[in-house]
Amino acid sequence: IQELAAREPRMRISQTPRKGVYAAFNDCIQLARGEHVYIATSDDTMSPDFLEKMVAALDKNPGCGVAHCCLDFIDELGCKISSGPCWDNWVTTRFFGDWNKKYHVRPRGHDAVVALALKSVYLSVTQILVRRDLFDVTGMYESRWGSFGDFEWQMRAALATKTVHVPEYLATWRFHPEQA
Repeated sequence: IQELAAREPRMRISQTPRKGVYAAFNDCIQLARGEHVYIATSDDTMSPDFLEKMVAALDKNPGCGVAHCCLDFIDELGCKISSGPCWDNWVTTRFFGDWNKKYHVRPRGHDAVVALALKSVYLSVTQILVRRDLFDVTGMYESRWGSFGDFEWQMRAALATKTVHVPEYLATWRFHPEQA
């Protein structure tokens, strides 16, 4: 990565003392200079065209601060999980029903209400692309919420902006016995 960053002026590498996942997210967000923020976690993946499609969705919908896509669950080897947890069986996905198969914009506040009722809308940070300036409105991730720091930030984001849903499986969430 250091060799690539040496050749690519838009790329920045940062390593800070271990202060927790949300502190690391915040450090990188503060270093970001682009219009969009994508948090790439260590063991999850995104499709090669994820950024292209998600940026296009935000460009088409300037009132949206978050683009959201469907999510595949994979195992430790990167294979799609065919039994057990999966996007199509998740309670929130079942709630949205056929809306998950359609490109649509959800109004500000909508996803916060759904998340309170069903415990989640954005299952993983890997399935969202965020406009950088949304963090100016919502603030950063807060470590005081422990493992619910991303849920708490997503609640603030859902209250502050609209969400555009891209009905494609563009990201993954890896499930394995060693995950945090």
